[in-house]
Amino acid sequence: MEVGSMIENSERGGHGRPPGAPLPVLQHRHQRFSSSICWRSDRGNDRIAHLYEPTHPAVLRTIKSVVDDAHRRHLPVAVCGEMAGDPIFAPLLLGLGIDELSMAPPSLPAVKYLIRAMKMSDAKKLAADALTMSDPKEIYAMAEAFYATRVKVD
Repeated sequence: MEVGSMIENSERGGHGRPPGAPLPVLQHRHQRFSSSICWRSDRGNDRIAHLYEPTHPAVLRTIKSVVDDAHRRHLPVAVCGEMAGDPIFAPLLLGLGIDELSMAPPSLPAVKYLIRAMKMSDAKKLAADALTMSDPKEIYAMAEAFYATRVKVD
């Protein structure tokens, strides 16, 4: 039986360490990752929904920290949720070292197409460049350009 851990709170994600003893599966749920782990915004609350920013440098650094820690322990890391199922963000996540993306079935074709159209070395460069940036909008624009150069739109 596979046992795992889901990181969804600032205490765990902020430290970049999986809870407890080594576990065979480590999963980041990104559906509300930036809000739950970094500053607790709620996209369903109109007053603070504007704070939801998956390309915020703090979110990306937290993901990278958790990935690095898990990989040192020889554990895979999965991301599930909206960010994993978005073809603009999937290469960024893979470049950060995420091992597995979990998404709703309707998202699969677009993400699969993009993954087949890219090189992992390019995704790693995308992530490395994003980690040096401080503006979430610039990171998003870079990820969007990465997507646009690899996907043919009719």
